[in-house]
Amino acid sequence: MGSWVVVQTNTLLFATNNHHKLEEARSILAAVGVDVLSLSDLEETKHISDIPETGSTFEGNAQQKLDFVWQQYAKLPVMADDSGLEVTALDNQPGVRSKRWVAGSDNDRVAYLLQKIEGNSDRTAQFVTSLCYRESEEQSVLFFTGVVKGIIAEKPRGKNGFGYDPVFIPHGYNNTFAELSQSSKNTLSHRALAFHALVKHLTKEV
Repeated sequence: MGSWVVVQTNTLLFATNNHHKLEEARSILAAVGVDVLSLSDLEETKHISDIPETGSTFEGNAQQKLDFVWQQYAKLPVMADDSGLEVTALDNQPGVRSKRWVAGSDNDRVAYLLQKIEGNSDRTAQFVTSLCYRESEEQSVLFFTGVVKGIIAEKPRGKNGFGYDPVFIPHGYNNTFAELSQSSKNTLSHRALAFHALVKHLTKEV
């Protein structure tokens, strides 16, 4: 006999207004019938723009974001993530400061990264995501982690994705994240791995 998948929650709030992250989460969680809302989707949270992230770890930042939103809106399960790029030759920089490493645009940060490792033979790196989830006041906070190892390309390639995607080539591929299709990224990206781990938690087979 076949099995039925039972989902523990049908709607959750993602503590973000980043449409790239939101679309990735929605495409993965929709497969099990979970509707993902952003902060801008709710009247009570649409005013939230700057969420504190002053932690020294991905886990700390993810929980800080979750706690901040949870205090203002605890009517739905909430998830929050913190992600970043760790480059071996730069002592795992930019790490938790990936978005704040250099003032300016994503292109500015990519250019700075390539400048910092120019001529370095070690171009290994990894993308890390820590996803924090809380379902109710009675339940404790849970963490789900996604890690993808790869190398830094010599120059930006591709138009998909955001952040450092144009210069990150995951192991086993010749293309950067920005050259891969969304369906491919939904199976192998650091955030996708964390989202899939959450899906496994949210579902059970009977």
